[in-house]
Order: sequence, then structure tokens, then C-alpha cells
Amino acid sequence: MISELRHASAEQLGLRIAVLAAFLGWAGLAAAVSGRGPTDIWAVGIPLVMGLLAALKPGGLLPLAGLGYLILGWPVLSPDPASAAALVVAGLVLIAHTCCALAAVFPVAAALPAGLLRHYGIRAAVVFAAAGLLWCLVRLFQAAPPPGGAALLLLAVLMVLAGLLLHHRWIRRPAAAQ
Repeated sequence: MISELRHASAEQLGLRIAVLAAFLGWAGLAAAVSGRGPTDIWAVGIPLVMGLLAALKPGGLLPLAGLGYLILGWPVLSPDPASAAALVVAGLVLIAHTCCALAAVFPVAAALPAGLLRHYGIRAAVVFAAAGLLWCLVRLFQAAPPPGGAALLLLAVLMVLAGLLLHHRWIRRPAAAQ
């Protein structure tokens, strides 16, 4: 695994670093929110090991196990699984998933096309916008006021709708513009 990385392209290294950074971000957030501290094995130790393994071998069951741990571990470690930190967790899981998928598809030494990275970046942004909209709905149905009040929530929903409209237009553009 490690010997392959000597011949890795810059894009592959960047994707693998992003996977590890997403797991590190989750671990830091879980340690802070749970109050267990940076030495807790469940909040920090296991995610760090799983993130390292997922970054080294993005194709296979290791990233799936790691992402499953991040998704299932958040409600266990967080006192309020629907807090604003949950939206950050969703973004970190999305980054880890997208980067693992891209890193697994191409050979380690292959340079990834810039258009493909842009395409997946836009796709991930749309998914994150949908997650933000879902988070807003969860907050509404919990009868808990969102941070910033109703005006900020309305602005967030309008931004999500604008992002979805832009994505729809981008997908439907004529073939000559692609």
C-alpha cells in the first residue's frame, strides 16, 4: 500500500490527504462535542486508524467500514445529533466518500482530468446543499429554533434552491457548451 504512493500523481495524493483530513476533522469534532477529549479511543483513535487505512487503500471495504463508523458513531458520541455540528459531519463524510471513490477508480500514478474533478466537486456541492436543506427540515420538525433565527434559515433554503437550479441548468446545457 505505502510503496504505491511513491509513484502517485499529485491528484491522487491530494485525494488521499483529503480523505485523511476528513477523518481527522470528524475525530476533532467528535472529541470536542462529546467532551471525551483527544485521547478517547472511540472518538479519536478508531477514526484516525480507519482514516489512515482508507487513505492508503481507498478501494475496498476499509473506506466503507470507516464511513459506516463515522455515520453510526456520530449519534452515539454527540449529545445533540441534529446540532449544527451534524451538518459539518455530513460534509466531512461526503468529502471522505467522494475522495475515496475518485481515488479508487483511477490508478495511483494516473493524473485525474481537471474536468472530472470539477464535475465531482459540483456534484458533491449539490449533495451537501441537499443535506443542508434536510438539516433545516430536521431542525424545524424538532421545534428548535435554528441558530440565527428564521431569516437565516430562509436564506439557507433559498441558497439551496438556487444551487439546485444552477445544477439543473448545468446538466441541461447544450452539448456544444460542454
